[in-house]
Amino acid sequence: MTAVDAKDAVACARCGGTGWVIEKRGAAEVARRCRCSIERRKESLLADAGIPRRYADCTLDSFSVFDNSSLKAAKRISQKFIDAYPVVTKGILFIGKPGVGKTHLAVAILKEIIRKTGDTGIFFDYRDLLKQVQDSYNPESQSTEMQVLEPVLSCRVLVLDEIGARRVTAWMHDTIFYILNQRYSNKMLTIITSNFPETKSDDDEETLEDRIGFRLDSRIHEMCDFVEVEGADYRKTLLHKRYSDRG
Repeated sequence: MTAVDAKDAVACARCGGTGWVIEKRGAAEVARRCRCSIERRKESLLADAGIPRRYADCTLDSFSVFDNSSLKAAKRISQKFIDAYPVVTKGILFIGKPGVGKTHLAVAILKEIIRKTGDTGIFFDYRDLLKQVQDSYNPESQSTEMQVLEPVLSCRVLVLDEIGARRVTAWMHDTIFYILNQRYSNKMLTIITSNFPETKSDDDEETLEDRIGFRLDSRIHEMCDFVEVEGADYRKTLLHKRYSDRG
């Protein structure tokens, strides 16, 4: 227990700082974890989830829909997912142009599930994950490939942000397929975001399948429900609204 944890625990009137409370059940006394200990564990899991500071304040409550039907639907689906967890069988793939709020929604789901259940979760940018795996092949690296992948494979909920942001080489494809296939086989939920559409709207546009290949795209279809998020740049719209409200 850290000094901060100890200070918080001492302040608890229920357990006196031990993290345990004694309950009487008939003639017997039974020890159970105090709520303060459970809440500290959840906060520790959130701190270890790898959520970038940019998204530290992202919640469903703070997600503005701007009278946009697509954003309203995406927010509603996200809330239903949280409410149903852990009795859900498929993850979510949020698809939409850059800046429409996909990552905000994905992070909000991750945070709410950790707070609700105390289950493990982790956030990874697709490019950063591939770079960490690639760096592990360096003889001077202090991490092996499996050490990098272990939390990605074992966490109950994974957020994989911006899949397709790098066009895959053969080893990248094999690595990502291994991750997704392991999670799919072990019934671990994965929430994915991508800037690339499922189908072309014009001849020059690349689809997600173009970027990651048929095999990966097919596996994602099996393990995730697709949610299309449409709208203007979320961050610009939010800033404009704030300035308008001040005026």
